Amino acid sequence: MNFSTIDVSEVLFHHCQYHRKKVEAFIASTDAQSLSQLEAQVVQQHALDLLKDYLKRVQKATKSSSSEKPTLWSDDMIRQHVNTVDALCRAERELRYAAHAKEIFPLPTIVKGPDARREQQLQTRFAVARLLWLFQKKSEGRSTFPSSGTSPLRYDDAEWILDPDYQRLRLPDTHKFLLALNREVPMSLEWQAVLKLVGRITLAEHGFLDMACRLLVSQGMISKDVNKKVEHFTKSATMEAVLLGNPECTICTLAYSDAPRDDVEPAVKTCCGHYIGRNCLQAWIQSWENGQKEGVPKCPNCRSHLFCQIDMLPERLQPCVREYIAYLRSDPELDQQADSFLLAACEEEVDGCFDPSLGTMLARLYDRSIRIDELIGRLWDLVEIERTLWAI
Repeated sequence: MNFSTIDVSEVLFHHCQYHRKKVEAFIASTDAQSLSQLEAQVVQQHALDLLKDYLKRVQKATKSSSSEKPTLWSDDMIRQHVNTVDALCRAERELRYAAHAKEIFPLPTIVKGPDARREQQLQTRFAVARLLWLFQKKSEGRSTFPSSGTSPLRYDDAEWILDPDYQRLRLPDTHKFLLALNREVPMSLEWQAVLKLVGRITLAEHGFLDMACRLLVSQGMISKDVNKKVEHFTKSATMEAVLLGNPECTICTLAYSDAPRDDVEPAVKTCCGHYIGRNCLQAWIQSWENGQKEGVPKCPNCRSHLFCQIDMLPERLQPCVREYIAYLRSDPELDQQADSFLLAACEEEVDGCFDPSLGTMLARLYDRSIRIDELIGRLWDLVEIERTLWAI
């Protein structure tokens, strides 16, 4: 035999096909409920070994030096193997609970998009970003819920960390396992569901108004210069500031006056009630205009938003946006449950058995994600209608 003519990639492909059938046969012949606790422990370990070996073979076979998929690995074929891995993970979960004599609970069925791997990576990044945000707020002794007004979104903060490398540096060692680095088998289905749903919901809220405004600006539906001038979102208040005992700017210490002189400065009043020199505040918001800072400009005194982005939107869109934000803020108890679960994460327990209360939380998170999708769909429909009206 001339071994130089053997196509190694084809051999590896057929090995994977063989092992996929082997795994499917194992799943079909395994009934966790019929096994004793000791038998379930043995079979669960076998399931983990099968999963580890199967994933290693598939990863080796699909690895390519170019960005192109190997010829034999069509999208449909990859999907078949992904489905088999998912089925084996479900079988392992049933065996795990049987091995520990624990009550198993249903997990929500989360529909995967066309690029499930990229989607999962993005959702995990947002879930981890939320966790880092919680650690930051906790260390500063600050509330994790906005008081309303000009800052209606919970996660609209400049401290938001989405870069995976930076997340790895900032995440405490106790929680680094959430990044799933160097894992031979996928994280437990329970934790996968937590990261997917928390990540999806957090993604839907973080930067939502900023994204909507950028979209509308790109469509020419709102001015790109809106709220770039201090006078657009403050009111003149020189006399008021002086009468109330605020004679000078807290930034540059120049005295407040409307006189046209270089050694004084007119005062303006922000929506959060602070008096600041108009020129100083204009220079302050320039950091956001120059891209040095992200999100909405914040008050230099209290870090509240200097204006409400909802007011920047076309009037016909504002009720739908307010309804969306009201829904996001309608269940702080569920938010706190998810926060507590993330903060209490423990690597030793990530692949263990969980209390049925987790199933209740996941079901509520799933219902929320579905409702969020519905509200976003309605909003984009209104945007299309608004764009059509603008074009007329």
